[in-house]
Amino acid sequence: RKVWIQCQVHAREWISAPSCMYIVHSLVTLYEKDKATTDLLKNAELIVIPIVNPDGYVHTWTQDRLWRKNRSPQRRGCYGTDLNRNYDD
Repeated sequence: RKVWIQCQVHAREWISAPSCMYIVHSLVTLYEKDKATTDLLKNAELIVIPIVNPDGYVHTWTQDRLWRKNRSPQRRGCYGTDLNRNYDD
């Protein structure tokens, strides 16, 4: 089994990365103290990506607080790809 946790997909949603880290902290703290947590961590591979969109995140701190996308250059001088709309099914 695998558990995938990814946060900070949208650059402007700053609480996302700390929420991800809170989940990790809780799992580590509860290991061997809580049966469900211990069972999960013993029986699953946990994959955590706290900041999926680091360039967009930095951009919200330095240039545009409401920026949502990443900062990849696109055609015609535009920037950004909306990361949660570009997954293959």
